[in-house]
Amino acid sequence: MRRWIFRVHLWCGALAGAFFAVLGLSGSVLAFESPLDRLLHARLSFVAPSQHALSLETIIRSVKMRFPTDDVVAVTFAPSPKLSWEVALPSGIVYVNPYTGQVLGQRERGQTILGLAGEIHVRLATGTVGATIIRWSNLMALLLLISGVGLWWPNRRIRFGGLDGTRRSWSDLHQAIGAVFFTFLFIAAGTGALTSFEGPIRHAIRTLRGPDSVPPLQVMSAPPSQGPTTIEPDEALRLAKATLPRDTPVRMQMPAYGGTYKVLMTERRFVGPDTERLITIDPHSGQILSVSSDDLPLIDRFFEINESVHTGSILGMVGRSLVAIAGVMILPQAISGLFMWWKRTRSRKKREGIRLVAGVSK
Repeated sequence: MRRWIFRVHLWCGALAGAFFAVLGLSGSVLAFESPLDRLLHARLSFVAPSQHALSLETIIRSVKMRFPTDDVVAVTFAPSPKLSWEVALPSGIVYVNPYTGQVLGQRERGQTILGLAGEIHVRLATGTVGATIIRWSNLMALLLLISGVGLWWPNRRIRFGGLDGTRRSWSDLHQAIGAVFFTFLFIAAGTGALTSFEGPIRHAIRTLRGPDSVPPLQVMSAPPSQGPTTIEPDEALRLAKATLPRDTPVRMQMPAYGGTYKVLMTERRFVGPDTERLITIDPHSGQILSVSSDDLPLIDRFFEINESVHTGSILGMVGRSLVAIAGVMILPQAISGLFMWWKRTRSRKKREGIRLVAGVSK
């Protein structure tokens, strides 16, 4: 039985080990995508905090003075007082100090290094073919982890006295990493497999139960009235906060793009995924046109929680840190497994050579 478990472990490692390592490293980067992006663009991202931010109207006016030919598409508010606000223009993203109105700089839209990490993690940056490889690699990673436990369980020991180049030292390292990080890696691989099979799972559920009903809006009134905008952005933001006082505004889209103010509000949770709701406001009358419901269909809620578990965000910064560390540890796990195989192959060939020489001498 152990021989068959070893073969499963060996072949899963040979076929999917490299992809598993790529998933782990890219996932570690994505766990801290926002902080890493800010560090890479520190001059645009960080500001000296002050007691009061300027009005939205003042910030928009400051951006318009710098970019007079562009309309403001949306404003993204910083999650920390030490961070700048982002103002989206058709030509790119402008970073503004919310306390002074100073325009810190602009970034063009397009793929970034961190965005490339996301493409690699989801589809190996190769489209449909890569997505298929990732999908089945997640399943093989689960087999790799389960078979690894089967091989480790009889002795159930964790020891590592340092690397001296022997197969035993590589084996000790391999087993120690696997035993310590098994739970985190298994959860990551399992939730990753569910995410990669989300499309087929949703299709199967719709086939059995029919299409999901659209969540109702909490408030729905007449379409927005016509005429010049009379409600300033600051007033629209105040109305959104009054509508959902427990939530935090994340982003506001301007009426020039869609005909209404659209304010994305987030309810931060210490444990579990944050809840996002969208408030639509008539820019002429200030009337609340709609508030999206947080009562998601069961399947949507399931995949939302699955994603938050996969990224570690369900436990905040602690969860993301654990996911990132476990992802990085896949690389030495893969390297130690490769050296174990190489040492084992060399040893077997050496024994065969000795038997061959002994047979000829006879």
